[in-house]
Amino acid sequence: MTSDIYDIRSELEDRREEAKKRVRLLADRELLASQEKSLLGDSAGRLTDQRSALHQAEDRVLSTGRTLERIKEVQKELGDILRLHAGQTERLSTAAEMSAKFLDRESVSIAFTQAIRSARQLENDLNIAQDALSSSQIVTQDENEAARAMAAPIREQLEQAEAGLGQITAQLRNIDAELKALEDNDEALDALEIRLRDLLRKRADELDKVERTEEEFYRARFEIASLTTKQIASNVVVVVNHLADSAEFAEFLQRELKGTSTRARASLIDSVCESVLPRQLLEMVENNDVATFSAITGISVDRAQKLLDNLNKKPILKGLTQINLSDEVDFRLRDGAVDKSVDELSTGQKCAVTLPIVLSERERTLILDQPEDHLDNAFLVANIVTGLRTRSKQGAQTIVATHNANIPVLGSADNVIVLTSDGKNGSVEAQEQFDDEQIVDSITRLMEGGRDAFSRRSAFYSQYGTV
Repeated sequence: MTSDIYDIRSELEDRREEAKKRVRLLADRELLASQEKSLLGDSAGRLTDQRSALHQAEDRVLSTGRTLERIKEVQKELGDILRLHAGQTERLSTAAEMSAKFLDRESVSIAFTQAIRSARQLENDLNIAQDALSSSQIVTQDENEAARAMAAPIREQLEQAEAGLGQITAQLRNIDAELKALEDNDEALDALEIRLRDLLRKRADELDKVERTEEEFYRARFEIASLTTKQIASNVVVVVNHLADSAEFAEFLQRELKGTSTRARASLIDSVCESVLPRQLLEMVENNDVATFSAITGISVDRAQKLLDNLNKKPILKGLTQINLSDEVDFRLRDGAVDKSVDELSTGQKCAVTLPIVLSERERTLILDQPEDHLDNAFLVANIVTGLRTRSKQGAQTIVATHNANIPVLGSADNVIVLTSDGKNGSVEAQEQFDDEQIVDSITRLMEGGRDAFSRRSAFYSQYGTV
C-alpha cells in the first residue's frame, strides 16, 4: 500500500502543478477573445454559437470514447473471470465424480450437486453481463459516431468563418483544448484524492493492528517480568522497556543514508531513533512535516528538510512500514539507592543478577555448571540455595555441577553423584541422597578439605568470630 500511496502522491503533485495553469490560460483567453471580437464585429455572436455547438459535439465524442474504453476494460476483466470460473467449475465436477467413487453418502452428493448448479448459474449470469456490456458497447459506439457526424459540418463551417482571423483563432482553440484537458485533470485529481484517503485509512488500520499486537506482547512481557521480580525475592529487578530496541531501525537508516559523512550520519540517526517511531517518521516524510520533525528531534530545520527529502523515496518509505521495534528487557541490580543495568555490572554482579532469574523458572529442567563461580557464599546461600530449594518443593528438577558444599547440603539435594577419574575416563564413585553417610564423607573430603580442615575452620570461627 505504501508504494501505491507514493505513486498517487507523486501523480497528485504533478496534476496540482498542471492545474495552476488555469489562471494564466483564462487570462490569455479573455485577451484573445477581446481581440477577436473587435475584428469580427457583428458576426461575433453567430461565431460564438457555432463554437458552443462544436464544443458540445466534441465533448460528446470524448465522453463516449472514454466510455467505450472503459467498457473494453470491463469486458476483458469479465472474460478473464469467465475463463477462470469455467476451469473451477470443471474441477468441481471432477471432485464430485471422485467422491462418488468412494463415498456412498447422499448428503455429499446433494452438496456437490447444489455447488455445481450454483457454479453454472453464476457462469450463466456472467455471460448475461457480458452480453449486456456488448449491447452497451454497440449503443455507445453509435452515439460516438453520431457525435462525430454532428461535429464535422460545424467544424467545417467554423473553419470557413474563421479563415480570416488567423493566429488569434488558432490560439483560442489551443487554449480551449488546454482548458478542457484541465477539466479532465480536475476529475482525475478528485479520483486520486479519494483513492489516497482510502489507502491511507487502510494502511492506518493495518499499522494499528500491528501496534495493538505489539502492545499485547508488551503487557505479557511486563506481567512475566513483574512476576519474576516477585519470585526472586532479592535485590534483582527485571524491567521491560517498551519498543526500546531500535537496532533494526538504526541499521535501516544507516543503510539508506549513505551520502552523509559517517559521524554526521551517526549523530542524525541517533537523534531520529531516540525521538520518533518508524511509523511517525513515515508520516512526517510523506507530509513533509519539517517543523514537527525538527522540533521533536532537535535537528535544525535545514538539516531536517534535507533528511526528509533523502528519505522520500518509494523503497525507503516501504521499508519504514516493515521495521519492527522490539521491547528491551533489562536485568538490574539494586546497589544501595541505585539500580544498575546488567551492562554496567562486573562479572560477579552479572552472575548475582542472572542466576536468581534463571532459578525463578518453575517448569523446565535446569542444568547449572558451577553456579558458585564469582559469587560469595553469603549471596550463594541466601539466593541460589534458596532458589534451588524452592524449585525442588515445586517439583522442578535442577542438575548442578558444583565444588561448593553449601549447594548439596543446604539445598537438601535428593540425589548427589560423586564423580571420579583415572585421568582418562570418568566414573561414578558414589550416588545417594545428600545425608547418606557415604555422601557426607565424600562432601567432607572433597568440598570441605577433610574433617580436620572442617573442624579447624569451625574452631577458628568459634574462637575469633562474633557471628
